[in-house]
Amino acid sequence: MELLLNFLMKTLMTRLVSLDDAEELPAATRVSDPFLFRKMNQYLAALPEAQRMLVILRYQEDLGPNEISEIVGVPVNTVKSQLHRALRALRRKLEGS
Repeated sequence: MELLLNFLMKTLMTRLVSLDDAEELPAATRVSDPFLFRKMNQYLAALPEAQRMLVILRYQEDLGPNEISEIVGVPVNTVKSQLHRALRALRRKLEGS
Protein backbone atom coordinates (compact mmCIF):
# COMPACT_ATOMS: atom_id res chain seq x y z
CA MET A 1 0.00 0.00 0.00
CA GLU A 2 2.90 2.37 0.76
CA LEU A 3 4.30 1.96 -2.76
CA LEU A 4 0.91 2.70 -4.25
CA LEU A 5 0.50 5.84 -2.20
CA ASN A 6 4.04 7.01 -2.96
CA PHE A 7 3.41 6.57 -6.65
CA LEU A 8 0.04 8.29 -6.54
CA MET A 9 1.42 11.24 -4.58
CA LYS A 10 4.26 11.65 -7.08
CA THR A 11 2.00 11.29 -10.12
CA LEU A 12 -0.87 13.42 -8.89
CA MET A 13 1.26 16.26 -7.67
CA THR A 14 3.41 16.60 -10.77
CA ARG A 15 1.54 16.21 -14.03
CA LEU A 16 -1.28 14.47 -15.81
CA VAL A 17 -0.21 11.61 -18.06
CA SER A 18 -2.19 9.11 -20.01
CA LEU A 19 -2.53 5.68 -18.49
CA ASP A 20 -0.57 4.20 -21.36
CA ASP A 21 2.36 6.54 -20.62
CA ALA A 22 2.26 6.24 -16.82
CA GLU A 23 5.49 5.25 -15.13
CA GLU A 24 5.87 1.91 -13.47
CA LEU A 25 6.06 1.72 -9.69
CA PRO A 26 9.44 2.76 -8.36
CA ALA A 27 11.53 0.63 -6.03
CA ALA A 28 10.40 0.63 -2.42
CA THR A 29 11.09 3.91 -0.68
CA ARG A 30 10.11 5.40 2.65
CA VAL A 31 7.41 8.04 2.79
CA SER A 32 9.08 11.42 3.19
CA ASP A 33 5.93 13.15 4.43
CA PRO A 34 3.85 11.04 6.86
CA PHE A 35 1.07 13.64 6.90
CA LEU A 36 0.70 13.50 3.13
CA PHE A 37 0.84 9.70 3.27
CA ARG A 38 -2.06 9.66 5.75
CA LYS A 39 -4.04 12.11 3.63
CA MET A 40 -3.52 10.05 0.48
CA ASN A 41 -4.60 6.95 2.37
CA GLN A 42 -7.79 8.74 3.46
CA TYR A 43 -8.47 10.06 -0.03
CA LEU A 44 -7.96 6.65 -1.57
CA ALA A 45 -10.32 5.11 1.00
CA ALA A 46 -12.93 7.77 0.16
CA LEU A 47 -13.08 6.81 -3.51
CA PRO A 48 -16.06 4.76 -4.62
CA GLU A 49 -15.30 1.07 -4.15
CA ALA A 50 -15.11 0.33 -7.88
CA GLN A 51 -12.62 3.13 -8.54
CA ARG A 52 -10.55 2.25 -5.47
CA MET A 53 -10.36 -1.36 -6.66
CA LEU A 54 -9.19 -0.27 -10.13
CA VAL A 55 -6.52 2.04 -8.70
CA ILE A 56 -5.22 -0.74 -6.45
CA LEU A 57 -5.20 -3.29 -9.26
CA ARG A 58 -3.39 -0.87 -11.57
CA TYR A 59 -0.83 0.72 -9.29
CA GLN A 60 -0.38 -1.71 -6.40
CA GLU A 61 -0.81 -4.98 -8.25
CA ASP A 62 0.82 -3.55 -11.39
CA LEU A 63 -1.82 -4.89 -13.77
CA GLY A 64 -2.50 -3.37 -17.15
CA PRO A 65 -5.91 -2.14 -18.29
CA ASN A 66 -6.48 -5.29 -20.36
CA GLU A 67 -5.79 -7.55 -17.38
CA ILE A 68 -7.99 -5.45 -15.10
CA SER A 69 -10.76 -5.56 -17.70
CA GLU A 70 -10.70 -9.35 -17.67
CA ILE A 71 -10.69 -9.52 -13.87
CA VAL A 72 -13.57 -7.12 -13.24
CA GLY A 73 -15.54 -7.99 -16.38
CA VAL A 74 -15.87 -4.53 -17.91
CA PRO A 75 -14.58 -3.14 -21.22
CA VAL A 76 -10.99 -1.85 -21.33
CA ASN A 77 -12.15 1.69 -22.14
CA THR A 78 -14.34 1.64 -19.03
CA VAL A 79 -11.31 0.66 -16.94
CA LYS A 80 -9.28 3.50 -18.45
CA SER A 81 -11.99 6.12 -17.98
CA GLN A 82 -12.69 5.06 -14.40
CA LEU A 83 -8.97 5.13 -13.57
CA HIS A 84 -8.75 8.59 -15.08
CA ARG A 85 -11.71 9.78 -13.00
CA ALA A 86 -10.26 8.27 -9.82
CA LEU A 87 -6.88 9.94 -10.37
CA ARG A 88 -8.57 13.24 -11.16
CA ALA A 89 -10.60 13.01 -7.93
CA LEU A 90 -7.47 12.26 -5.92
CA ARG A 91 -5.63 15.15 -7.58
CA ARG A 92 -8.46 17.58 -6.79
CA LYS A 93 -8.53 16.49 -3.15
CA LEU A 94 -4.76 16.93 -2.89
CA GLU A 95 -4.89 20.37 -4.47
CA GLY A 96 -7.71 21.40 -2.14
CA SER A 97 -5.96 20.31 1.04
